[in-house]
Amino acid sequence: MSRLGARFLLRAARIVALTIDRDLITALVALGIVRANLAPLFADPELAARYAAADAIPPDSLRRPVSIYAVAKATGIPYETVRRHVRKLQGDGLCLAVEGGIILPTSTIEGPGYQRALTETWEALTQFVADAAVTGLHGRGALRMDVPDARREALRQTMTFFLEGLERSAQALGLETLSVLILRYVTNANVQHLITDLELGRQYASLDAVPPDELRRAVSVYAVGKALLVPYETVRRHAKLLVERGYLERRGDGGLIMPERVLHRPEFVRGTSDFADLTQAFLDRLAEIGLPPRIEAAAASDQAAATSPV
Repeated sequence: MSRLGARFLLRAARIVALTIDRDLITALVALGIVRANLAPLFADPELAARYAAADAIPPDSLRRPVSIYAVAKATGIPYETVRRHVRKLQGDGLCLAVEGGIILPTSTIEGPGYQRALTETWEALTQFVADAAVTGLHGRGALRMDVPDARREALRQTMTFFLEGLERSAQALGLETLSVLILRYVTNANVQHLITDLELGRQYASLDAVPPDELRRAVSVYAVGKALLVPYETVRRHAKLLVERGYLERRGDGGLIMPERVLHRPEFVRGTSDFADLTQAFLDRLAEIGLPPRIEAAAASDQAAATSPV
């Protein structure tokens, strides 16, 4: 469950980064703004249902302004970094300063890049639910939002899963959000083949069945940066910190792995269990808004085998 959730989280990170200036940190800041702006919809199920469809974009009058400080706190990104990226978003005309704070207005969300992100996120969600079903994992929620199109609501639920997953990991490990994403990518790339190989995946499916180091496939700093759309030097700096903290280890060829011994640490055992629970809750919310997909197991298995880490 944790491996599947991490793979989807990383794929979502790449989608939002490609949508917003090909810059992951700017994208994370924008997500934090949007999620705070849409707080009224998260608090009111009827309002959420009214704006659940792909073409039902909530108007600016429903968007609750948020402060830079609140975005920094919610995303785990340093205040000055958030302020700098908000200025960048404002300069590009994507973000507005209004009374009470900042918003990403409807005019931004209506842009072609954001509409493309909506489509790609829906496709990723469909694949995520299908991959989970292949391994016997399903959403347990009863249908509560009976609408013909819930794609925009699914996007909002994805934002919640994405930001909560990063926030919890950052707090548990005492790391910046970007370090958490890099750590997630390396860990996921090390054991990607355990997801696509169902027999091997089942062998190492339980919390105490940690794959040994000889099964881990190292990943380079270059590959991490390319996948996450983060500059090489930035990834190198964060990777160096993660190695110094003992979370990652360099192989002889310079590739990175998270070694087995780290995953036996109490904080990582708790973190894996917590993220698995969060992933299950996400599947439950998707079931509640009617996300199928009804894909035959054999077809879903083929799709799962062809899916990259991001």
